[in-house]
Amino acid sequence: MMSLNSNESTLMKYGSSSIVLGKNHYSGHFPEKPNKLLKITKQFDSHDEMLYESVIRSITECDKYYAIPESEVKELPPTSAFYRYLKNIFEKKQLHIFTTTLSCFYVDYAGSMDMIDSIEKMLVERDKTVWKSHGSILEFANHIIKGVGYLHEKKICHLDIKAENIMIDIRDKNNILFRIIDFGFSSKEPFTEYINNTRGTPGYFPKYFEGFVEPGLPPIYANDLEPDKKTGLIPMKTNPKLVYKIDTYCLGRTLQYLLYHYNNTFHGGSCYQLFFMKKNKSLTALNKMIASYTTNDVHSRPFIIKQKERISTII
Repeated sequence: MMSLNSNESTLMKYGSSSIVLGKNHYSGHFPEKPNKLLKITKQFDSHDEMLYESVIRSITECDKYYAIPESEVKELPPTSAFYRYLKNIFEKKQLHIFTTTLSCFYVDYAGSMDMIDSIEKMLVERDKTVWKSHGSILEFANHIIKGVGYLHEKKICHLDIKAENIMIDIRDKNNILFRIIDFGFSSKEPFTEYINNTRGTPGYFPKYFEGFVEPGLPPIYANDLEPDKKTGLIPMKTNPKLVYKIDTYCLGRTLQYLLYHYNNTFHGGSCYQLFFMKKNKSLTALNKMIASYTTNDVHSRPFIIKQKERISTII
């Protein structure tokens, strides 16, 4: 997604199949709700953000880790004034969602930018508001590990952890919140439907992908979808719990992407900087975490739920 505005009321973000609007953009057409945005999205049979909404809301302090949609969904037909208003706004953005009836629902406000936006600010403006140090990245990693771990305790796998699905809410320089969004790919144990219809974002999902991969992310040669020579089955069909390790891999790729850009932005190749980085305990912890999370062998990759209680305290 891309940010067009950073103020909560005027927030407007769009992606390939959805738009998120602050109340200033939707109030003339839908009732205003405090701390709520309106999400408009294409209707997909394989994508349902509300499927586990009530289960996720039962997690203690769920709003600390997630931004969750409300369960009520309304249709937005092409004949409505709001539909035409949106189509006019995004006419030059070449969005392809305005071809049929859309879905509308309220979603919790989670922040004014996603991780992609924060990396862009870091690269272009050398902004260190969010990513102050390797320690701040490790703090972020620990927070997301807890959030994913709580989902796994509820037998839910997110299956689309990536930079675009992590929102950032900057309260002040010492109070920055990170929340996971978009549970449309999520699946619940025993994962039968998901295993028979695997899906995920290329470049993050542990499946070889020949197309464009984000800078800093090496090629994927994971064996998650590689049939066993004896049984002819992919590993997760033999052991459905291996589905949880997809979240591990996707989180590892997300951290890999962030760390790559942070290092290239704030660290050059001088002897002093290289010496400093070798002595940096937070960086060492991050590198070890990323290496274990992104191993191509699904069997040796750790479960996030087992990491949650052993999170590094090196900050």
